Amino acid sequence: MTLPEPVGAGFFPKRTQRRPEWLHATIVEEVCSVSECISAGPKDWIENWLHNALGFYDSESLAWQVVGPDRAGFHMYGLRIYPLQFDHGAVRPWVSPVQLDLDLAEFDLLGLDVVSRSVADNFECSAMSCNNGADEFPVNRFCLIDDPAAAYAACAAASEGEYEPGPYYLFQVYRRRHGA
Repeated sequence: MTLPEPVGAGFFPKRTQRRPEWLHATIVEEVCSVSECISAGPKDWIENWLHNALGFYDSESLAWQVVGPDRAGFHMYGLRIYPLQFDHGAVRPWVSPVQLDLDLAEFDLLGLDVVSRSVADNFECSAMSCNNGADEFPVNRFCLIDDPAAAYAACAAASEGEYEPGPYYLFQVYRRRHGA
């Protein structure tokens, strides 16, 4: 299995949270998932209508604009999405409506995330964090998957229906280095 090259989906600021007690995978130290279910973005960010068709921001400056002047507690994430859609265990090509050239030179790749998108334009739940997939799949300390082949298999498995409704998508999750 060879994954196609991911495309830039955008930036998103979040308040990264520690592993909640109900998430049993003790390797997880903090939840850096695409989903906002545990680590939330800025309050009322959708109402500003500065986000792109995927629910992220085309630039860091737009993302910070939504946060406002008090950036304390926020991390900036950069997201790349693979042009694949996973639905009921089947994988098919998918053309992202957003394909940005992201400068991630000052970001670290934290891992890959498996994320649902069923009823909204925005992405919804991350199977590893929101649905305890971290108990079944090989996650790292960020509640993400390091190995692309394992992430692909996890995405296909999550799309089969035992997690949130799909389809599912596979993301690379980056975070801006502190001080960068």
